[in-house]
Amino acid sequence: MVIISDKLTWDLLYDQIETVDFPEKEGLIKQVRSVVSHLIPKLVFLPKQEREDGEKMIKGLAFCKVSAGEYDRLSLPELIGGLNLTSPALEDAKGILLKLRATTGNQFIDLLGKDCFTLDLVHRIDYEQIIGDKASNLSRNKEEEGLFKILQELFDLDKEKELAENVFSDYFPWPERNSFQDGLIVFKEWTKASGEYMLVFNPLAEYFKAPPGDKTALLRLNYGEQLAGLIRKLVVCQGLVDRRNYPDRYIKTKIKELKEAIKAELLTVFPQADIFYQGEKRKLASWLNDDLISPDRLYLKIKTKVFNQSFHQQLPGYPALSFPLSPDNIKKVVENAIKSLLSEEVINDGESRQLLTALMLLDQEYYLDASASPFVKPLISLLQQTAGHKVEVAEVLSLFKAEPYGLNQQLIYMLLVVLTYLGRISLRQQDGLKIGVAELEYYFLTRMSLFSSGLENMREIAYIILEDDFFRSELKDIFLVLGLKPELLHLAHNPYRTFWQYRKRVTGLIKDVKRAELLLEQIRDDYPVLDQEILRKKKEGLVNLPLNRLSRVKTVAALRDLSLDQYELEKLDFGLRYLNKLNDFLIDLTENILPDYLQVLNDGFASVKGLMEQAWDMLDDQATRVALKKEVEKYKNRVK
Repeated sequence: MVIISDKLTWDLLYDQIETVDFPEKEGLIKQVRSVVSHLIPKLVFLPKQEREDGEKMIKGLAFCKVSAGEYDRLSLPELIGGLNLTSPALEDAKGILLKLRATTGNQFIDLLGKDCFTLDLVHRIDYEQIIGDKASNLSRNKEEEGLFKILQELFDLDKEKELAENVFSDYFPWPERNSFQDGLIVFKEWTKASGEYMLVFNPLAEYFKAPPGDKTALLRLNYGEQLAGLIRKLVVCQGLVDRRNYPDRYIKTKIKELKEAIKAELLTVFPQADIFYQGEKRKLASWLNDDLISPDRLYLKIKTKVFNQSFHQQLPGYPALSFPLSPDNIKKVVENAIKSLLSEEVINDGESRQLLTALMLLDQEYYLDASASPFVKPLISLLQQTAGHKVEVAEVLSLFKAEPYGLNQQLIYMLLVVLTYLGRISLRQQDGLKIGVAELEYYFLTRMSLFSSGLENMREIAYIILEDDFFRSELKDIFLVLGLKPELLHLAHNPYRTFWQYRKRVTGLIKDVKRAELLLEQIRDDYPVLDQEILRKKKEGLVNLPLNRLSRVKTVAALRDLSLDQYELEKLDFGLRYLNKLNDFLIDLTENILPDYLQVLNDGFASVKGLMEQAWDMLDDQATRVALKKEVEKYKNRVK
């Protein structure tokens, strides 16, 4: 192995060759210099700590090639011995050379055997030059398309949201209302959008004019040859991926390098871009901070600024939210609010309460109340003006998405659910099948599917029908029997609270029935001497009470439609009177009579048994019950 001193290492000897003429080797030296000139720039692909050793090894191989003869094909240990490397380990040096080969597509450095490297002066195709030549011949349209694709990638525009070529559905934040508006991001031109906010990116400054309308803004990039050259090379490299005659690893590394360079260049170009909107032109720099560190943050800044002032002017009817609503959380927030109103008397969930309050769908005590909501009147007016009081759901969505409201589709669906729950409207499928509260509960509380859940199921709504917005007069008799104030049915009263007072009353009666049944069972078990037939009949009297039908009323709409004929009403009235008498008697019986009754009976007080039978027959016969208690008390005093 040839050992060279620190002062005469092969890389330093090569540097001397660069400055001295050797006529006898002029052709060889020219070839070697050409290879070195291609390899040295590739050092940027290596980690910084490896670049110095990489340059020494390139020059060492070059010196060996010029020297030829005994130094031309030295093994890697011999090459290391001729250099003064900062990391002389065999594996480190081999790794550096292999990385250099990979970054050039295995050009210029030849691997002979396991650990023998030499400069290759024969196969000297420079892929960098090929890419450059192809890029210079690329059309402006291809360059433009390449810019569009890199922007779509850097802005993280979802391919699934591409409505047409280079047209994407997206959103524009509205910080002052804690919300957002849906819109379109367009690259180049697109004229099919109607009534939607649209941001157009177009680099052809010399051809494109500012678009008309107050919902379309144009961002025009003004960039020079530096960015254009990078974009063209990227387009060429992307076209060479998986081509057999081009090294795959090298091309992919080059693509990554070009993307990073384009990203950095865009951060310097974007501030000088022009924004055209509503006849005005301004520089994008006026919206941006100096600390922009990524294209995605820059993109978000542009989206946040471009239509912000217009939203305030065009959509004054949009609610001011007290928490952030975004495309990422709006579905969950709205579904939770709907679940709350379908399952709770008072809306207790914090976000649900805030959202319904912002839409003015709650009263001060957080009961559902749509009477003051600004979104109810225009919908009812639309329904009243149409034949059959029926409108397509698409028309309703268009009404509230447009000025001056700008409601998101999810909020419109929530409004429809609230009005359905309150009985103001009826939702229908295309075949006319009604989507009532039971169906909504199925949609939002129980239905689980891989394909649809919650709000997705609202797509089944085809049209909406207006319902009466007041309680029927027949309900007055039912309320009187139930012990509720008929004034609750007045039009001015909150129908939602009326409904919940009804629900509380019915739920309370069901609890009273269960309490009576439990007491009868307890008496049957604890006092078998009592007439079991009487106990059975008393329990049957409770079964016949028609509360099941009343308990099935779970919405304002269902309450409005509740109807009992005269027989049913009389049966309910009789049953409730019976329940009240029975409960009063059972409580008095278990607390004041039965604890001493058996002992009195066993001691021969026959009159007690007769009084007990009479009390069972006449539940509200207070005189008999008083006489029974006196007899028991008389016995207790006698045995003291």
